[in-house]
This record gives sequence, C-alpha cells and structure tokens, in this order.
Amino acid sequence: MVGGDTLICKTGIYAGNLNQVDHFETVPPSGSPGNPTIIRGETPNAYDVIFDGENARAMIDVDGGTFSWVEFRDLVYIRQGGANPNPLGRGIQVAGVGIANRTIQRVFFKRIAVQNYFRLANAQFVTLEDVFCAGRGRYNFEAFHCNDIV
Repeated sequence: MVGGDTLICKTGIYAGNLNQVDHFETVPPSGSPGNPTIIRGETPNAYDVIFDGENARAMIDVDGGTFSWVEFRDLVYIRQGGANPNPLGRGIQVAGVGIANRTIQRVFFKRIAVQNYFRLANAQFVTLEDVFCAGRGRYNFEAFHCNDIV
C-alpha cells in the first residue's frame, strides 16, 4: 500500500498477527487531504468484516506510531487483549509518540464496533462516527492527551 490507497477487506473473520495493524511493521501509510488511506469492509454498514484478536492481541495497536489522514470504516474488532487483565492492553490502541508531538493526526473511524477497549492518546483531529464499544469495565473508551476529537 501507498498513501491514498484503499484496502477493501472481504467479508469474513480475520485472526492472527498477520492481520494486525501494529506499530512495528504494519502501520498504514499516511494519506493526504482529499486522498486519505482507507481500510474498510467490503459491504458498507454490514459489520460483516470481523478482526478477531483471539484473546491474545489488539488488532489495531499503534502505540508510538506516526500517521495521518487514515480512515478505518465498516469493521468489527472482537476478543482483543491477552493474558494481561489490565484494560490498557486490550482493544484498539492508537497512540502517538509524545504529548508535544501529536504524531497521530487526522484519523477517522466510521461504523466501527469494538469489544472491550478503545484508547486514543497523544492524537489530534480524530473523528469518531457511529463507533461503539461494548464489554466490561469502566474505561471502555479513553482519550488521553488528545486535541480536537469529534
């Protein structure tokens, strides 16, 4: 993929670390204004593309990453986490490098369902549209050191 591409995930269940977006090797390339990088399900509004963390990993774990103008839409994330019972290690985690840097910018989440935990940190200009988080715990959604979340 290069910035501005669209990755269409076919209907089905995706599991394992090869399907994980992480801060080591699979950070999506940054798009640009008017041409964001998009990762989306095949069928709009269907919630039939499921990323299964198998209770071992967060399927989006960009902690310390850098990207901008990226959109995730029409996706479901389930059974995230692992042996660590700490909720900070579960679910979707998108965190920039530092408070001053705000290295995660202009990220869009549309029609996303998350089980257990959704964390944003050190990010700015984040849009959440039709996003819901279900599961146990008091801290299912956390925004830490972020600016301009809509």
